[in-house]
Amino acid sequence: MANFEPTNPETPAISVDFNEAARLTGLSRARLYEAAASGLLPVRKSGRRSLLLVDDLKAFIQNLPKGRFKKVA
Repeated sequence: MANFEPTNPETPAISVDFNEAARLTGLSRARLYEAAASGLLPVRKSGRRSLLLVDDLKAFIQNLPKGRFKKVA
């Protein structure tokens, strides 16, 4: 697979594959696949390649429940 290098590095990518999405979000690929399979994370197809829009990833992360931590004495 060829490494995609944008011609202008200041132009952000609008879509990423599952490997890059995992790196960007800190979530596992398995968790991202689960979210896609359940319909929580839309997937776009280009031939055999599955792509995730960066905006959809941001929305998915922002809609995750807020964490609660117990106070430690």
